[in-house]
This record gives sequence, C-alpha cells and structure tokens, in this order.
Amino acid sequence: MVRVLIYFLTIAGMASCNKVEGKGEKPESPPVPVETQVISLEDADVVVRATGTVEARSDVTVVAEAPGKIEKVLFEMGDEVEEGQILIKLDRKLQRLAVRQASAQLEQAKAASELAELQKQRMDQLLAQGSASKAEIDKVSMEAKSASAMLTMAKVALEQAQHALGTTTVTSPIPGKVTLKLATRGQMLAPGSPVAQVTDLSTLKVTVGLTEKEVADLVEGQSVEVTSAVNEEIVVTGRIAAIGMKAVGPTRAFPVEVWIDDPDPRLHPGMTVDLRITVARLEGVVMVHVNDVFEESRVWVVEDGVALRRDVVPGRRVDEKVVIESGLAPGDLVVTKGGEMLREGARVSQPPGG
Repeated sequence: MVRVLIYFLTIAGMASCNKVEGKGEKPESPPVPVETQVISLEDADVVVRATGTVEARSDVTVVAEAPGKIEKVLFEMGDEVEEGQILIKLDRKLQRLAVRQASAQLEQAKAASELAELQKQRMDQLLAQGSASKAEIDKVSMEAKSASAMLTMAKVALEQAQHALGTTTVTSPIPGKVTLKLATRGQMLAPGSPVAQVTDLSTLKVTVGLTEKEVADLVEGQSVEVTSAVNEEIVVTGRIAAIGMKAVGPTRAFPVEVWIDDPDPRLHPGMTVDLRITVARLEGVVMVHVNDVFEESRVWVVEDGVALRRDVVPGRRVDEKVVIESGLAPGDLVVTKGGEMLREGARVSQPPGG
C-alpha cells in the first residue's frame, strides 16, 4: 500500500514539473508573405470614359411628293450633293397640261370678273339717274362678287398646278453624301415613295449616358478624345455640344451629346467609339490601388516587419486607383498582395526588393 502511494506521488510530481517548465511558451507563427508598395506623390488626370455609337448630324430619307414615272435619275450612291440639288425627274406631261388648263381658266375668270364689274358700274349710273331698280342693282352686285370669287379660285388652282409641276423634280433637302440609292429609271412612284438617303457627314455626333457624378465635372465646349473601338489609329477630337438637364431611363443617366466637327473619313455612322474626357489634373497626390483599401477606409501598412491597420480617408477615384486624402504619407509601406491573410501585429516577409 505504501509502495502504491509513493508511485502515484512520484507521477504527480513529474507532471507538475513538466507543467511548470512549459508555462507561457507558445509556438511562434511564421511570417505572412506579402508584397508592398512604397508610397510616393503622383500626378494623374481625372478622366471620364464612355463608349458610344457614331451618328450623322443629319440623316434624311428623300421621298417623292408627287406620283409619276421616273424619267431621269441624276445621282449615284456615294455622290456628294448640295441642298436643293435635283436628284430625280419625273414624267411631267400631265402636270404641264394641268398648268396650261389652269392658266386658261384663270384668264376666263379674269374676263368674267371684269365684265361683271363693268355691268355693276353701269347699273350704279342708271340707279343714280333713277333708271334702275334696287333689285336690279342687287342682282348685278351679286354677279360681280361671284365672278370675283371664281377669279380667286382660278388663281389658287393655277398655284396648285404649278406646285404639282414643281414636285416632278425631287431635290435633296440637305447637303451631304448619298448613302442609299432607292430609285431607278422607269420606276413608278407613289406620293411618299423613298428615292434616296442623304447623310450629312461634315459633322458626326455621339450620344452617351453618364452618371450624375460624371456629368457634374463637364461643361459645354469641353474637348473630348474620340477613338475607334476597332482601330486605335483613328483618333479625333470632339467637343461636348449638349448636356442633358434631366436623367432618363432606368439607369437614371444624363444624355451627353458630343460633336465631331472634323471627322476622320474612316469614321462612319454606326461605328463604335471610346470617349475620353479629361476633367481635372491632379498633382502631387497620394494614391493606392482600389483593391488595397479594405473595410472602405483602411489599408495595411508594414512597420519594422509588422503589419498594422491604418485608417485613411479615400477621395476621388482615378481609373483603378483612389486618391488618399489623409492617413498615408510618402515613404509609407502599403501592402498590395497578401493582405487577406493578415492580422494586426502579424510579422510579414517580403520578396527581395518588395
């Protein structure tokens, strides 16, 4: 019994010694591998970017006003035309006859009106002499008014006939290039039939929708760099011609219209372009990549090989970077990779030169 008691006391003493010897010792965590960036002051342009489709400033479908058979087609697709230039001539025989007929009816109405006026004047003289009755005077007066009305109607009819004769030539309503030919010689046209598409390519335009924040920095007349989405060699300068005063559509975007007054001939309506509008120039600012900021206003910095959280005040975004208004200074070491594995006070390791 004594031997058993001594055995258990010996075991307990050894365990107690082992516990005392190991008290307070914890295995040290290995350093967390990270990559860092040394903060320096930078210059940057604040840019608004957008993508849109090129449109012609004016694009008109030319239509025939009068019915008829096409006698002459005086244009080809791709032709440059002036405002008022004749594109189509219709057969004018019927319209010419209508003008001659209306002219003859006008002369007849003039003669009838003059005769009615003479009769009225004679009847007025007879009335003054007491040789005509009031009823006779009234009759002659009504005949004169009727003849005058007929004369007016004849004048209108002649104007209508002359107008119809004029519509047998179809002209271009704007200067530009014929981008679609829809007429052939001998074709019968009805009123409203399209004969051509004329596009004014002297000025092109691009309309895009921008956010409230983006529009706030824009002004009319501001320069815009326009680049073809498929050919980076096509770069032209545009200008902001109009800024919408009201947000539209489900995205609540503000329409902004950009005009290209001197377009590259390789730029055509329907092409996609990228717009770049520089709205401000920042000089000597602290910036970090947007992914380096966590919890909206914190970054990891390394001091003496240890990771520390640093509260910062983010400012405006510039492409993939964000301006830091306060909280960082040149020379600070900001973690750019590996931050998701860090905790406050963790030791870090960096690649050579990192």
